[in-house]
Amino acid sequence: MGNGGAMRAAVIGAYFYDDFARLKENAERSCEVTHANREAIEGTKAIALAAAFAVREKMGIEILDQQDFIRNIQHELMDSDMKSKLNKCLYLDGNPSMELLVKTLGNGIKMTAQDTVPLVIWMLSRYRNNLEECLWNTVSALGDRDTTCAIAGGVSILCCEENTVPEWITLIENWKKSRFYEH
Repeated sequence: MGNGGAMRAAVIGAYFYDDFARLKENAERSCEVTHANREAIEGTKAIALAAAFAVREKMGIEILDQQDFIRNIQHELMDSDMKSKLNKCLYLDGNPSMELLVKTLGNGIKMTAQDTVPLVIWMLSRYRNNLEECLWNTVSALGDRDTTCAIAGGVSILCCEENTVPEWITLIENWKKSRFYEH
């Protein structure tokens, strides 16, 4: 029930943004290689769908509010714990505390799709158009931060305004000058 398939799913959704049947088929194929479990597959589909809706928004095909973003993803999934957890996202409207979000949706610490994807979908439903805001809010849930942020960032980058992409690249270490690279 791992979340690895979901980490790879944004590119599938970006490519098949206009064909949900092929999107779901390819998301399932990409996931079952390493995570042949219904919940992992549905989590992978959910993230691929989130990416497709992000692309569709960027292209001006459709604009979704927070609830419709979640509902549209949920509508395309098979009955599963994943679909049920996304239903919980719909009832965490307003400005719930991070503690409530994590308690209800998870934060990836269990390393399952059901404990990772719902939180990311909730974050994307609110912050997908601003990469930096999306990543800071996602990382604040703690847990499996590299996974949740990789998933959220992979989708958010598809629809965010270019001026919201931080210039963090100028602040990172020059790996070619690292003592680990020398040898």
